[in-house]
Amino acid sequence: MMYDIVNLPVVMQRHFSNDAKSLLTGLLNRDPSKRLGGGSADASDIMSHSFFREINWHDLRDKKLVAPYKPVTSNE
Repeated sequence: MMYDIVNLPVVMQRHFSNDAKSLLTGLLNRDPSKRLGGGSADASDIMSHSFFREINWHDLRDKKLVAPYKPVTSNE
């Protein structure tokens, strides 16, 4: 399994959107210098990715956004 992780290409599921595939491929790039968010722009690269185009990062930081899904739990 470790060999596969290090050497084989990442296979994306067909049901993933192109934006999701692009984001995951960028985050899982084995070369740290080419990895999404690994350069001098740091998290800005990730935040500006098309997958997150509808996210208002200021509202998220200020906790003004409502979660799209809240799981039902029975305890903490």
